Amino acid sequence: MKAVILDGGRGSTIFPLANYCSKLELPIANEPLILHLLRFLKKSGITEIAIVSSDHLDFEPSLIKKLENYIGNNVHLSRFVESIPRGTAGSLKEIEAFIGSSHFLVIASNVFLYSIDLSKILSFHLNRDCGVTVVVEEDHGEGIDFEDIEVDANGVVKKFNIPHPMKNKQGILRPRGLFVFNPKVLEHINQNGYMDIKEQLIPCLNSKGIPVCAYKEKNSLRNINNLIDFFNLNREILENGFKSKGEMFDRKKELMDRIWVGENVKISPNAYLLGPVIIGDNCVIEDFSQIIGPTIIGNGSHIGKEVLVRESILWSRAHLMNKCRIEYSLIGNGLVIAKGEKARNTVVIQDKGNGGKYNFVSFNNNEWKVFSNENSLSKPFSSNVINHKVYLSVKRLLDILLSALGLVILLPVFIIIGISIKIGSRGPVFFYQRRCGKEGQEFKMYKFRTMVMDAEKLQKQLLEKNIVDGPMFKIEDDPRITGVGGFLRMTSLDELPQLFNVLRGEMTMVGPRPLKMEEMAFGPSWRDIRLSVKPGITGLWQVEARSSRLFHDWIRYDVAYVKNQSLWLDMKILFKTIKGVLKGSRGY
Repeated sequence: MKAVILDGGRGSTIFPLANYCSKLELPIANEPLILHLLRFLKKSGITEIAIVSSDHLDFEPSLIKKLENYIGNNVHLSRFVESIPRGTAGSLKEIEAFIGSSHFLVIASNVFLYSIDLSKILSFHLNRDCGVTVVVEEDHGEGIDFEDIEVDANGVVKKFNIPHPMKNKQGILRPRGLFVFNPKVLEHINQNGYMDIKEQLIPCLNSKGIPVCAYKEKNSLRNINNLIDFFNLNREILENGFKSKGEMFDRKKELMDRIWVGENVKISPNAYLLGPVIIGDNCVIEDFSQIIGPTIIGNGSHIGKEVLVRESILWSRAHLMNKCRIEYSLIGNGLVIAKGEKARNTVVIQDKGNGGKYNFVSFNNNEWKVFSNENSLSKPFSSNVINHKVYLSVKRLLDILLSALGLVILLPVFIIIGISIKIGSRGPVFFYQRRCGKEGQEFKMYKFRTMVMDAEKLQKQLLEKNIVDGPMFKIEDDPRITGVGGFLRMTSLDELPQLFNVLRGEMTMVGPRPLKMEEMAFGPSWRDIRLSVKPGITGLWQVEARSSRLFHDWIRYDVAYVKNQSLWLDMKILFKTIKGVLKGSRGY
């Protein structure tokens, strides 16, 4: 059996670290996650492995060197780079030649494997003659709001359910990012465009009578879905790994009780260390510093004098200057933390995709602060927080002023449009639909009605004519659009009632367009990115690629906006929107 590791595309941000680096690079007990996966697969007898990555992120040179050294050890590793997001199923179609005619394993890049028996999963898959086997685990009400699956009495997967915070979680089944595929399934994946495994391919296979089965794994699988998961996994390995001493600790020397160090490590006799702590090669810890575990210190890191590091993770070559205090935080590769700086519940990492500029990225858990910089922090953390709060305050103020002013000035236009809609067709003037706002909070989004009554029901009859991929629906000469509606859509006047949503704080002038939750099921990670900010009347995708029929363009521009949001970008999008409206082009 071969294995395919899906490293994810531009829309695969599960938590803020993945904005800036591959999840496979994340340090787990001082080694990148990819090395743990390769070691586990080799131990399980799988040595033909492919990694499918996005072109916008590359591995650190030091990791590439480690992979090259490991590949020579009877492991054949191939890496494929996607130029555009194809979705998890689309990615498999891209490497059909590598997969060949054998059943193969698919692993998401947020999965940590260490105690399961892959041979049992493969036997189950072959005995049931499955098209796809989904590895699941029973959730005992831990309160995690991730998707679950429904199966029938025979263990056949019926559908995947999107997260719902009110659902009773007792006894439901969670997919764990591990699948076994029959290669014949690839015939049902689109040659071009976007296709997801769970939300598109599996329903397609069900409709064709190809069995998709759930294998319930008794041994617990670990998924890194957020920062808490990441820190907890490292904590668990440090606290339990020393007892079993796994292969990851073979090269480390136990300097004192639960203090493990690599080669050429210099620790001042005046330093204080309380395990569990693992220290990489070529590290220096100076006088009167305190290292309190569970803590991980990466290769080549330098801890200055009187520094406190408590329950934190330092990536390779981190330099903490004198009197720093780093608590419950992560410091990225090669970063220098200035003298006396304090970080608590903070992630500092170099942003490869944004020119190294400072950028604050919000996270659903407001306790976390995420920053990026070049190689050192010339500004204190607090200035980044203040800048972001100022941006949000100014943005909200502009939303109130622009929406209130727009509603007053455009009142005559509202009246004329309302009369035209009533004259033109039967039905109400306004159309509303429940959409998802920030952090998944639903609200009623208003528009001028541009379609006939029961347009949503009629859509099911028109699905075969859909000319776009992903969750989008668009057909040429849509028969549901009224005469007045066609004009309103062409000029974007149908969106004007959303000024009420902006004034009420449910939307903003600029942001990703609000969608229904089920429309975002095609890309859970893309969904999480969009829901980290308020939805907008207009956005980057609308002004740059609205006429595009490709779902990956939508993903690309939504992700780009969230990562680079600023007042300057908002003003630029607003001016482009006004220009497009004046031209009367829906594809602005």
